[in-house]
Amino acid sequence: MYVRKTIAEMAAIQGQEMQSAPRSTETHNDIARSVKATLSSFEDPCIMLQLQKDLAVQEQRYEDAHKLQQSIYHEMTHSTLLRLVVAMEAALQDGRFEEAARLRDEFRRIAHVSMPSERQAR
Repeated sequence: MYVRKTIAEMAAIQGQEMQSAPRSTETHNDIARSVKATLSSFEDPCIMLQLQKDLAVQEQRYEDAHKLQQSIYHEMTHSTLLRLVVAMEAALQDGRFEEAARLRDEFRRIAHVSMPSERQAR
């Protein structure tokens, strides 16, 4: 996944603003495994939008492609779950396991609240 630097920085700032949770008894390996499982369950809406945009460009529907690009930008700048995914990946990559665990827990909390309504809409 490719993300603009400003979006990754916003995600990092939001992650730093989260309240510190008490230290967990999870090992770094446990955290890495559970964060990777959480990341693998995330369906990035930008992927489908990007495919649709590429098709629109290929078919020379440039106005549609522009609208799809705007949708992608909106998702990348306004999706809390996507920002958490980016922040989790960065924290895990940098070895900041406690932060990755906090982000994972926040992701699960938000996803649990928002997912049922998304499933009903499908």
